[in-house]
Amino acid sequence: MIRFVKFVNLPVRDQQRALEFYRNVMGFSVETDAAYGDSRWIEIGIPQSDTRLVFTKRDDDTVPQAPTVVFFSDDVRGDHDRLVARGATSKAPPTETPWEKGKSYAWLLDSENNLLMLSDS
Repeated sequence: MIRFVKFVNLPVRDQQRALEFYRNVMGFSVETDAAYGDSRWIEIGIPQSDTRLVFTKRDDDTVPQAPTVVFFSDDVRGDHDRLVARGATSKAPPTETPWEKGKSYAWLLDSENNLLMLSDS
């Protein structure tokens, strides 16, 4: 029986820059940082979640058209504003979702041009 997602691969150009962003801006924890071939195996822990982010090498800085990762937030506006103040780039401010009245979402870019979504629905 499949029970949960263990990790999600997140494409990055610079593993160290991404590690610093997810630790210092997002407030996530570094669970594993070890040599892995000519690169590193870095697992980032998300508070109150068993799912981790693992950085994989990417060759370009193309911004995805759809969110790479969607994070659930119980305070989209507060988290959006806090993350922007810490260095994330806002792509879309908190907006009410067209699919569920009273719920909202926001889009951010991380240090590697990954499109991230905060959502409370």
